[in-house]
Amino acid sequence: MSFIRKHWLGFLIGCWFLLLSFFVAIILYAPHHDAKNRGFAYCTQELIEKISNCEDAVLCVAGTVLHNTWCDIGIIKQSFVDWLDNKHPYPWSGYVFKPELPLAQSAYFDENEIREYMQKYPDTLQYMENLKQLRKDLENAQNKESSIENNSIESPIAGVGSE
Repeated sequence: MSFIRKHWLGFLIGCWFLLLSFFVAIILYAPHHDAKNRGFAYCTQELIEKISNCEDAVLCVAGTVLHNTWCDIGIIKQSFVDWLDNKHPYPWSGYVFKPELPLAQSAYFDENEIREYMQKYPDTLQYMENLKQLRKDLENAQNKESSIENNSIESPIAGVGSE
């Protein structure tokens, strides 16, 4: 009994760390991309969209990650409840599965149609490469512009005696 009295806080911290490690392992192992948007795919897509809208705000990103953690916990909880209701064969079946990836381009287009189009418009590949290069140039210009704006000093004189 004295062992528990002396080490109860370490025991609680150890249990919390073990639970957190298990949670992280589940999240890392489970698929995050699925054509049917099952499991953690929904949470991952939501995380990507919200972080892209944060515009480098630290609190926004931290809040989004926290929200994503609660979303992941909800997926785990729902999978466990579905297992209890005999909807899944295992408690982890709702988030650990073989993902169905989106169909490849060949599934949407017939090879003959692609060949005909390329014969009719032979400069398409060069046009697409030019568009990719223009996109990269535009991104570089925007990144350069935003870094200049972030590094600019609004007031060159600061401190005691300044107006």
